Amino acid sequence: MDLTANCIICGKASYQGINLSNGQKIHKKCIRQKQNNILDILNFISFRRDEISKINREIAEREKLSVKIFSLFKSYSQTLEELKQRIEVCYKDIESLEEDLEVSKSYLIPIYDFYIDYPPDWEDRKRKALIREDNRCQSCGGNDFLHIHHHIPLSRGGTNQLENLEVLCESCHIAEHKGRKFSYSSGEERELAFSQRLRLIEKAIKTNQKITFLYRKPDEKKRHKRTIKPFKTESIAHRRDNNFTLCVRGFCDLRQSDRTFAIKRMRGLKIL
Repeated sequence: MDLTANCIICGKASYQGINLSNGQKIHKKCIRQKQNNILDILNFISFRRDEISKINREIAEREKLSVKIFSLFKSYSQTLEELKQRIEVCYKDIESLEEDLEVSKSYLIPIYDFYIDYPPDWEDRKRKALIREDNRCQSCGGNDFLHIHHHIPLSRGGTNQLENLEVLCESCHIAEHKGRKFSYSSGEERELAFSQRLRLIEKAIKTNQKITFLYRKPDEKKRHKRTIKPFKTESIAHRRDNNFTLCVRGFCDLRQSDRTFAIKRMRGLKIL
């Protein structure tokens, strides 16, 4: 079942777009256009606020006694009343722009919910999760070195939605991942291992190169080396629930046929 064919923004084919954890895809150019629209709005708001500050400075300067006397002998292009009216217009523009900003952001939120990495609004999501839990670890109640943990991993169809984000201290986070160490005390998140694998796979597809990796099936105890020439990624729907597993399909050197591999089960992936 391949649900990755069409970009959910423009509706056109998107075989090498950005994969989402719900099995859909988006074109990079489509999401970039939406993001640039937000930047444009923010720039317009900043411009209007700068204009208000400039006008207020001019009004304050004119209202000084010495300037009032000097102004009797000088004409200005705008009167004080006209300057104040201009400020009102700027405030109305800002109000309208802020409404447009909220609409643009609300369009991106459900897309960022399914990013297979930390989305651009990750800091805001972290802040909301920390506020929800009163800056306490949900496991032990501690408040040192707090991390944000995906309850259902993105690699298994999990989301960046608030209900899927858990606040854990560093020790509890390490325990949750069965000993895997984290170092987020600096406040900087690193690229997720899963999204890093996906990025390398997409690069290999684009450059027509082979990849090699260690792979273990659900019923196997050991990982075995595999070498494939990938040609597409696809999301396979689970039989037991409504989640998806993102996979890569390619020609397997060992089997000498096309095979599908779950990206979450790959380790040590390299481009040859």
